[in-house]
Amino acid sequence: RVLVTASFACIMNAGVYPNDYTYSSKDWNKVSRPAADGKFPDPVGNSGYCYSKIVGEKAAWDFARAEDCPFDVACINPPMVIGKNYNKCKTPDDLNTSSGMVLGILSGKISPVPNSMAWVDVVDVARAHIAAYEHPEAGGRRFLCAADEVPTWTEVCGWLKEIGPSCPVVVDAPATGEGVRMTMDCSALKSLSGFAFTPLKETLRAQAESLVDLGFVSKL
Repeated sequence: RVLVTASFACIMNAGVYPNDYTYSSKDWNKVSRPAADGKFPDPVGNSGYCYSKIVGEKAAWDFARAEDCPFDVACINPPMVIGKNYNKCKTPDDLNTSSGMVLGILSGKISPVPNSMAWVDVVDVARAHIAAYEHPEAGGRRFLCAADEVPTWTEVCGWLKEIGPSCPVVVDAPATGEGVRMTMDCSALKSLSGFAFTPLKETLRAQAESLVDLGFVSKL
């Protein structure tokens, strides 16, 4: 069996599906694709990134369908991956995008925007790969891998302010309102021996403490 680390970018349909939509492993991103003229929809950079993830995952499934393929495939699709940073980053630019997002919130450089985003602990992503490898029934399946809680961006900022009261976190909701929460249906992954996720507040704390250890946040 080959385990492929895919992405929620292969699943989410931002701007097309309702902001309170319930996503599952059955969904595919249909919007982050180039038009007939080869141009990507705005935001171009994000659309190109998502499309690269879609192409990568579809290539894995095409490979697995070949008659002479000697193995099966399972894909793990996580959203924003955060938690303890095990890589020793020398500068904030060395952080993965999701950890950099938390740093931006803690430093007051990123303010709440409407609606929500899903998150997951990096340890849970690793555990998901192991579970999909060890369970025979996981072959040929995709697994959305996200924490149970899907807070609005305003709630995320509020939680990080509780974790780091010394940090200049912007907690005011956007002028247009806090928005709504999407939902993550991770029942496929949870069916593998009762897989359970780390509470998101614990993961955010682990991420914040890791940023302090790296020297990117002075204190919480």
